[in-house]
Amino acid sequence: MQLLPRKIGLLVAVLFGMTACATQQSPTSEMQPVQRGDVTQRDPSPEDLDLRPEEHLERGQTALEEENWREAERHFREVVKDRSEDGEALLGLGRAFARQDEHRRAAEVFGRLARLEPENGEALEGLGLARLRLRKLAAARGTLEQLVAKEPGRWRAWNGLAFIHDLYGEFARADEDYRRALEVSSGNPRVLSNYGFSKTMAGNLEAAERILQRGLERGSEYPPLRNNLGVVLARQGRYREAFRILKRGMKRHEASNNVGYVAMLQGDYEAAERLFRQALDASPTYYQRAERNLEELAARRRKAEAERQDGPHKQMRVSESD
Repeated sequence: MQLLPRKIGLLVAVLFGMTACATQQSPTSEMQPVQRGDVTQRDPSPEDLDLRPEEHLERGQTALEEENWREAERHFREVVKDRSEDGEALLGLGRAFARQDEHRRAAEVFGRLARLEPENGEALEGLGLARLRLRKLAAARGTLEQLVAKEPGRWRAWNGLAFIHDLYGEFARADEDYRRALEVSSGNPRVLSNYGFSKTMAGNLEAAERILQRGLERGSEYPPLRNNLGVVLARQGRYREAFRILKRGMKRHEASNNVGYVAMLQGDYEAAERLFRQALDASPTYYQRAERNLEELAARRRKAEAERQDGPHKQMRVSESD
């Protein structure tokens, strides 16, 4: 089974060539374990010494609800340090790590809980999704398939499985799993965003547009949903529409740059140059990203011109050797 390097490469090019969306990722935890590889130990704070495990659990759950991931991590660590098999604390600690993009540590904690409680669906789901983010795709698939066979109401697991199918180019199977995810989580913007991008990877831009529009019509302001729709519209040469969609979540010069980048990847160099220059004109300060994209555009044009001029010579050499 092979991954799709060309399409994944295009995805990476779009993600890193375009301006990042307005949302920020959760910060990575600054706390490091005292013992290498042990995610349960750290130097306790004076306040921690006065709390009972039940109080740490309560405060950890409150911190999760308030999306204070590092505070949640701190409290759950204190419980696990003394009660290494406490399922509630392990689950909370795994979630805190996952939300801070500490996926290796999340996988370790969820894996420990899954061994202690093999029927714990939350642990299996967390483990499968952490493995997916670590690009351990075969292991992630096995874990998530095991879970949905027992608990088919897990939309995150179906969404993760569908994404894995996308990476392998198994778009029909991805379609089935996205539909299963939507059956148990109707209108979920994250699923619709991934489903739309799946159709984009499969080359079905009309279906991708319908799916992404469906999410926006439901009033969702989930940024990847809007950004994916902008990419789909730009892929169809509908640059004005793409710009209008993207500028709802970013500055005008960023939206122009992003649409221009997709145009460049499509080989529409005239439109790309116009959009990059619009980005430079609209930016209140020097816009280095658009300047770099103009440089890349010039390099692509030179390469295309060299290949065009070299074409007849190659044909002539082939004819002379016949």
